[in-house]
Amino acid sequence: MSALVVSLFVLLALGLQDEAEESPAPATSEQGEVATAEQVEEAQGAGEKQAEETKKVEPVRQEEGGEIPAEGEAAKPADGQGETRAVAPAPTSEPAPALDAGSSDEFGFPTAAGWTVTGALTTEELQLRTRELAASSQGWAKYESLGTSREGRELGLLVIAEPSGPAGERPGLFFFDVGVNPDGRGGEAILDLARDLLAALGTDASLRTLLGDVTVYLAPALDPDARSAREGPAADAARRRRTVFDRNFPVGWRPSSLRPGAGDVPLDKPECMAVVQFLLSHENLVVALEVLSEERLQAAEASDPRIAVTDRIVFRALTHADGAESARLVGWSAIRSAGGGIFDYAYVACGLFPFGLVQPDALEGEALGSWFDGVGREVRRLGEELPRVSWREVGFERLATNLWQLDVALENRGALPSLSATARALHRCDDLRVTLEGARLVAAARRESGARDFVAVPVRALPKGFGVEAPHLEGGESRTLRFVFETAAGVEVRLRGAAPWVRPFELRRSVP
Repeated sequence: MSALVVSLFVLLALGLQDEAEESPAPATSEQGEVATAEQVEEAQGAGEKQAEETKKVEPVRQEEGGEIPAEGEAAKPADGQGETRAVAPAPTSEPAPALDAGSSDEFGFPTAAGWTVTGALTTEELQLRTRELAASSQGWAKYESLGTSREGRELGLLVIAEPSGPAGERPGLFFFDVGVNPDGRGGEAILDLARDLLAALGTDASLRTLLGDVTVYLAPALDPDARSAREGPAADAARRRRTVFDRNFPVGWRPSSLRPGAGDVPLDKPECMAVVQFLLSHENLVVALEVLSEERLQAAEASDPRIAVTDRIVFRALTHADGAESARLVGWSAIRSAGGGIFDYAYVACGLFPFGLVQPDALEGEALGSWFDGVGREVRRLGEELPRVSWREVGFERLATNLWQLDVALENRGALPSLSATARALHRCDDLRVTLEGARLVAAARRESGARDFVAVPVRALPKGFGVEAPHLEGGESRTLRFVFETAAGVEVRLRGAAPWVRPFELRRSVP
C-alpha cells in the first residue's frame, strides 16, 4: 500500500511541476501523518487543474541508464525490459505564457501580448502563441487549420482582417515560412509581425483602413515536422529520406529517382496537399511571400520563359532592400527554382505573385530585432501595394425621357494589377465585373486614362440585372465606365463591382 502512495505522490509532484526528488518519500500531511489515497487523489486533481491553467510543458527527463529518444519515438528502458514510454518533443526555450483572451484597450482594440519574440521558439510554442493572439484579438484575427502533417502536427494559419466583412472578399497576402532552414527565424518573424499588427490597431488608423481593404494570412510553419526535427537530436535515416516540402508540388515535379526528396508522386506529402487546397479555395490571394535564405537567390535574374513580361516588370518594381541588416524583398524571377516548389505552383497554376523576404545568416540579439522590424515594414508596404480599386461618380445626366447616362471613374491605388498576366492566361478569374440593378442597361462603354473617346463594351443580361466586364487595371491605372440605362423617375439604381483580387464595391444612384 505504501508503494502505491509513493507512486501517487510522484505523479502529483510532476503535475505541479516541482522538481522530482532522487529518493521520494511517502506523502505526508503538514502534521507529519501519512496521507490517505483519497487525499493524494484530491491533491493530484488540483495539481492537474493548475497545470492545465498555466499550460506548462514538463521537459522530458532522461531515465538513468536509458537513451534520449528521437522526437515522436518511444523511450527504451535501461534494462531492456518492460513497456516503452511515449514521449513528447522537449522544448528548447521557456514555454509561452498564457494570454488574457479578453485583453483590449478602452476603445475595444486588442492590446499587445504579454511577451516579445527575442529568439528561437519551438514548433509547439509557435502554434500556442498563434492561437493566443487570435483569442486576444477582439475579432481582428482568426485561427484556422490548413490540415495536419504526416506526423500529426497542425498546420496553423492566422487570418488578420477588419472583422466587419468576409475576409475572403478582399485581396489577400499569404506570408509563410516552411521551417526547414536550421538557422531560420521566419516563423518567429511572422509571429512578431502578427503581434505588432494587432497591438497597433488602437493607435494606427491607417492600419485599420488597410486591414479593411486587404486580408493578411500568416502561416509560421508549413512543414511543422521538418521544423520540429531540426529542434531535437540529429535526424535519423528515415527522416533524411522523407519527402521534401519544396520538391513535391506538381508544377515542374520530377520523381525521387531523378530528384531525391521529391516523393513517389506529386502531393503525396500531406502538407503540400493541404497548401494546394488552400490556394485553390482562396481566389482572393494575390501574393505568396516566403522567408528565404541567401542561398535560395539567383546570381542574376533568371530568364524563365514561364514569367510573363508584364509580371516580370511587377517583380522588378517591387524589389526593395530595407537597410543593410534588415529585410530584403525579391521577386520570383530572382529566386532559384528547380521545379516542384510552392512558388512554381503558386505562379504557374494559380497566377499569384511569389515574393521572398531574405534573412541574413546568423541573426541574433539586436540584429535579429532589426530584421524583425524590417520584415514588418516590408510586409505592410507590400500589403499597401495590393490592388485596391476605388470608384466614384463623375457624371450623371438625362438623355431623354426615362433614359439616363451615368459615368463612373475606377482607379487602382495599388502597384499590383487587379489580375496577373498568368491568371488572365489561365482564365482562372474573370476580369472586373460590374452589374447594374434597378434599370435596363441599354449600352456601356469605357475610356482609358488619357484617352479622348469611349469604346463600347458588351452588355449581358443576368438573372438579376445586367453586367459588363471591364479589362483588368494595372497598378496605378484608372479608367472611366459609362452606363446608359432606362428606368422611371424615383427609382434607385445600384452598381456593383467585383473581382477575385478586388474588394466588392457598390454605388447607389437615385433617379430624380
